[in-house]
Amino acid sequence: MTDPQGLPAGVYARVSTKRQAGEKQTSIPDQVSKGRAVCAALGLPVHDVYIDPGVSGEELEQRPEMRRLLADVAAGRVRVAVAIDLNRIARDEFVFQQIFRTLDREEAFVHADGQLYDPENLSQLLTRGIKAVVASHDRRALIKQLANGQRARASAGGWPGGAPPYGYRLVWPTTAPGVKPKAQVEIDDAEVEMLLTAITLLVDERTEDGERLTTGLVADRLNAMGYTTRGGAVRPENRTPGPWSHSNLRRVLSSRSLLGEVYWGKPDSRPSGKHRTRVRRDGTPYYGETIKMQLEPLITPERFDEIQLALSLRAYGYKAESKPYPLSGATSACGGSLGGVYRKDRDLRQYRCNRRKSNATQKRLCDCPRINADWLDGRVWDEVSGLLTDPARLVAMAADYLGVEGDRARRGADRLPAIERKIAQLQRARVSRAADALKSGISPDLLRAAVGQIEEELAGLEEERDRLQAARRDRQSGQDRAVALARLAEQAATRLPQIRMEDRRDVLRLLGVNVTVLEQSSQPALRITGRLPASLPAQKAVTPATWDRGLRSPQRPQHRS
Repeated sequence: MTDPQGLPAGVYARVSTKRQAGEKQTSIPDQVSKGRAVCAALGLPVHDVYIDPGVSGEELEQRPEMRRLLADVAAGRVRVAVAIDLNRIARDEFVFQQIFRTLDREEAFVHADGQLYDPENLSQLLTRGIKAVVASHDRRALIKQLANGQRARASAGGWPGGAPPYGYRLVWPTTAPGVKPKAQVEIDDAEVEMLLTAITLLVDERTEDGERLTTGLVADRLNAMGYTTRGGAVRPENRTPGPWSHSNLRRVLSSRSLLGEVYWGKPDSRPSGKHRTRVRRDGTPYYGETIKMQLEPLITPERFDEIQLALSLRAYGYKAESKPYPLSGATSACGGSLGGVYRKDRDLRQYRCNRRKSNATQKRLCDCPRINADWLDGRVWDEVSGLLTDPARLVAMAADYLGVEGDRARRGADRLPAIERKIAQLQRARVSRAADALKSGISPDLLRAAVGQIEEELAGLEEERDRLQAARRDRQSGQDRAVALARLAEQAATRLPQIRMEDRRDVLRLLGVNVTVLEQSSQPALRITGRLPASLPAQKAVTPATWDRGLRSPQRPQHRS
């Protein structure tokens, strides 16, 4: 065995529940103290201490300090991991293998259970693996035993465990020496007082405008009256009460526990922390059927129905002010679309690509950063309003549309007199040929053949004449349009500065503005396209003339995202 003396060590400590991690508990300080003593005895300098308070040993993702310890091991900053026993490191075979795969790959020592595990000692590795399997088995057996005991108490009319619903409390009656008291449920008068006050405010109270109070306003009034939440823990001495909010008040007032209905082992019950009903793949409870317990009701069924009606009418907390996002739907750099998001804590409007959002089953599909909405809205609006208030630029944009058709119209105008003369000649020739044929007494079939070639040539020339005349009319219309655009610039210079942010979306829609983000940056280069209207109001017709503008990314400090 290689002597680990002098190698840097990391001391790891963990407890499974928040109660065990409380200030009055000694488990974590004791683990750290014993870990430091081991390091001192073996001559191991302590690089750092890693503590996961109130975290289960089942899921590595929920243990940030263990992940930090593994990162330090991989970086070579820690060469010996120290814990009081292997259960602190993991209590599930899969998690155990995840952790020790890293430790063994980096050839790190582990000190636990009073023993130093050498990564090159096969016998020690076997012993370590057997202990991990046994610990996992013991944990599952203990959980099943506890679940069966809780179900037995619930079936017998007792309280199975955990905190009772709001409005009730647990009491532990006095028992004979050596007999552990069993908790009983009774109504908590103080919590019922709060509930009845909240119900009265929600159902019966009205604002000066005659409207019901929202749950957010009810929560504010409860807080002003000095009412607090319970604080989560089963025993009062371990609770940390807090203020009422829209969400927790609505959850309490929606629960059928107000009618005394309580369920144990209900699969679809709201998870509380890490405690939830374990279910099989088909959704059925793992440890048995759901047990319904009936406590003394706090309110009548009629009053409960009134509460649910009030919640359905005014269930939201605070009616947030609507934030304008005139460029919603713009194309992001990855091909997605931008939508508005608001950060209340920073009073910050931003645009976010819809492909960047992620959920439980889908990872983010792009790396587009959020874009400050004030910057993007201002950048686009400056360009659009700058165009609309500048007659020279408007006429130049219109020329892009009129240019090709204008050239064709000018070339056609030179040919039009000759075509009209040719049409007149063919019309005279058709009449003359028909008259000569009739004088000679030829048959109708021969007459049609005599003039058919002339009529075919005449139809082609008439079609060409009509096209050239239309092009000439379009050219004149384009000239009139240029005059109208100059008037538009005068209108825009007066009216655009007065348009509010909320109304800019209508103006941009009138102009057919389309914005494309060209790079994944918080201040990206942009491409802006649109069409030129005949006048500013949306009721007026819009010409088919289009404009296209590219804006390069500015050289400015990046906005926060």
